[in-house]
Amino acid sequence: MPWPLFNRPSIQLGALKSYLAAQDDALDISTYPIYLEVAAQIGFELYHEISKHSWITEAIYASLLFPEKNTSIHSLINKQKRSKKYKLRFDLSTLKSKLSDHHETFMHSRDWRQYNLIGFSICLNQFTSSLYTIRTLKARFPEITIVAGGSSCSGDMGRAILSSLPEIDFVVSGEGEKPLLSIVRLLKGEVDKPGSGVFYRNSQGMVSGGSYDEINALSSLPPPDYGDYFNLLQDISPQIPFLPVLPVEFSRGCWWRKCRFCNLNLQWHSYRKKSVPQMVGEIKDLTDRYPSIDLAFTDNALPPRQGPELFTALTTLGKDLDIFAELRAGQSAQALALMREGGLKTVQIGIEALSSSLLKRMGKGTTALQNIETMRHCEELDIIQSGNLITMFPGSTSDEVKETMDTIDFVWPFYPLKITPFWLGYGSPVFCTAREYGFKQIGNHHLYKSFFSDDLFLRLILTHQAYRGDRSRQYTLWRPVAKKVEMWRKNYFLLRNRYPSQPLLSYRDGGRFLSIRQVRSDGSVQIHRLHGPSRSIYLYCTTIKSLKDIKGRFPGCSLESLQKFFNELVQKRIMLKENDQYLSLAVREGGLRE
Repeated sequence: MPWPLFNRPSIQLGALKSYLAAQDDALDISTYPIYLEVAAQIGFELYHEISKHSWITEAIYASLLFPEKNTSIHSLINKQKRSKKYKLRFDLSTLKSKLSDHHETFMHSRDWRQYNLIGFSICLNQFTSSLYTIRTLKARFPEITIVAGGSSCSGDMGRAILSSLPEIDFVVSGEGEKPLLSIVRLLKGEVDKPGSGVFYRNSQGMVSGGSYDEINALSSLPPPDYGDYFNLLQDISPQIPFLPVLPVEFSRGCWWRKCRFCNLNLQWHSYRKKSVPQMVGEIKDLTDRYPSIDLAFTDNALPPRQGPELFTALTTLGKDLDIFAELRAGQSAQALALMREGGLKTVQIGIEALSSSLLKRMGKGTTALQNIETMRHCEELDIIQSGNLITMFPGSTSDEVKETMDTIDFVWPFYPLKITPFWLGYGSPVFCTAREYGFKQIGNHHLYKSFFSDDLFLRLILTHQAYRGDRSRQYTLWRPVAKKVEMWRKNYFLLRNRYPSQPLLSYRDGGRFLSIRQVRSDGSVQIHRLHGPSRSIYLYCTTIKSLKDIKGRFPGCSLESLQKFFNELVQKRIMLKENDQYLSLAVREGGLRE
């Protein structure tokens, strides 16, 4: 159901379909990317804008699902639309009418009695749209078994869904393949009850089951089946109005799993990855089968050691791939260059903060200078780096905010980060250790009350949690940062458009000297020249170097002269210092040297 990205097939549906088909060739399996139909119905541009905003996405379908709550729902939507964060322009009545018409058309578009089992993948922003369709189906065809799964159904959230919603017969907790297969076998009479990973009602009507049942080796999984998505896309428009992006999966879970704000791994209890040959074969299969060479890895973060190896192998396919992936900071310039050569065009680096003490508080395991080094490498290699800057993290100090503000003055020539205010996700480490943060009265976010009845609000366990703590103080502390990042984004794109052929902070090497070109935030250009040892030292520090390393590499330079030199470069904002470590910020025009 809505609201996933419309230009991507659902890897959830594709993976489940191919797995079930491989396990039982007698099954007749269809998948329905209803979100693609809805996007075509209301307009792809409007769909895309709405899909960015969680409260609006859930509230729109809630207004169809709970018409008795329309006063509070409409108030919520209008308030969100008026917020400076949103640039949405739509008439709610017209939009609801289109969605309602689509819903009825879809309900009459096929013979639902042919199905023994209908499943819904419920992830972010899909709860009310899924429940709206589930209730319609169950009311008209009560004999059909309905199962729900997805990241919003893991653990206690799934148990609460089955306890609260009689329209749903089973809930899959965590990874879906093996639990869904066990439900199929139950309905075929091959087993007496579902296996692990399934919540079900026992003979007394009480919710039983749960736990998790994961695939031990991802090597056993076939590539996802996206045929239904592309067939529907062809029906909607023979001339595809956008470039579809194929989701691919190298690994499941997270090999780091220490970020304290993160609740993205509730459905995974272990970390597993595919081999490089299997991944290359899967990408070849998908790009041969479907009309797309744009890919997006769904991994929380690509396996750090296998990443360069994979992208090097992808060059042998002879295809002009355009790939998105998420990475942790700390990848070397050489590793990123190999991945860029293999098709990596856009990355989301887990930056999250530009203060080392705040990164430690978050459990990131990186320093601010390591983050900036990765941002620098991406800028040099012409890789779009779309990382986030988390604001209002509980316990953040004024010193950490000041450090963030100061650092932005150095990194603004790099692709800008996006502000992401902290929100409390159910099951995250912060949620599980709430007392350490002084939180009080944790529970479902109060905005859910705008569209759920009091009973459902109390019974369900929902992803977005609210808390009482230092939120007001954090908002005040971080407000200047939000404004500064907004100016960073404005200046960066304005000046890159003015100087499209060169980075905003770059160097050219003349052999005996270095010419550094610095575009200032007012658009003026300043040239710095470094000669002899100064040139060599600056080039040496294009990756993080400690003062000890630098002194060892250039023994003829005294510590006093080195520190004076570095202080001058830091003052000019063409080098950054953290403790006794240094990083040259200018990037080489034309990209990384071989």
